[in-house]
Amino acid sequence: MSNNIKVSGNTGNRKRANLINKKKEVAVNNKKLDTDTKAKTIQKFNKVPLVKESYSKIIKKDAKKSKPADAKMIESIYGSIDLQRKIHSVIDDLANNDVVATYLSQRVSKNSIDIIKELVKPKTDDEMAEDLDIKINSVRRIVNILHTYGLTNYRREKNKEGWESFYWYINIRKIPDFLNYVVSVSSTKLNIDDKCNDYFVCNHCYNENRMIFNFDSAFEADFKCINCGGSLIRISKPQAIDLAKNKLKIEGLKIKK
Repeated sequence: MSNNIKVSGNTGNRKRANLINKKKEVAVNNKKLDTDTKAKTIQKFNKVPLVKESYSKIIKKDAKKSKPADAKMIESIYGSIDLQRKIHSVIDDLANNDVVATYLSQRVSKNSIDIIKELVKPKTDDEMAEDLDIKINSVRRIVNILHTYGLTNYRREKNKEGWESFYWYINIRKIPDFLNYVVSVSSTKLNIDDKCNDYFVCNHCYNENRMIFNFDSAFEADFKCINCGGSLIRISKPQAIDLAKNKLKIEGLKIKK
């Protein structure tokens, strides 16, 4: 139904009626365009794109990830294809070494071996985090600790936009020294960190594996045993030293000071 005013009579009344009707039409059209006009004004002055997705989703979708290492980079770090195969085999042997696995699980993280396996090719921390489905901060912590042992190294690369990426890889030349160190420490020394005062053991399977975790490795494992999944219980540093000494006595080894 039309809301226009119909007026019969003289010319003056008709003119006034027509003027009122025009004003009503303008008001109705303004209401219809009000929402679009406001949106366009916001877009014009704030330069914000009109999108249905939330800002966080846009950032996540458009976030740039570092590119995987290309063949040229891999060859420059690990050598020819034949040499890369040999290095792959060496890294596999390191990752499958029970003494190394136990040492790194107790002193670094339960994910240490998985990180080592990832580095058969140079990779960035975000690549490893995505591959292993773990937090990127955990990956960074692990590769940095392994770097203090000389076991990992990195190459810094900058893309065209100026963003830097760090490609981590295994320092093959340091593997023999690292193996000798781990075997020596694990067999003849107390596996106790002077800087750590809180230690943890599994109340369910300690008598079987005799593993003692420092605080960082226990925290990394959510205070769950990496062998049986049981809860880890806290022990003091003196208790940890006594347990470590007892372990070496059972194994018939002499303790080095």
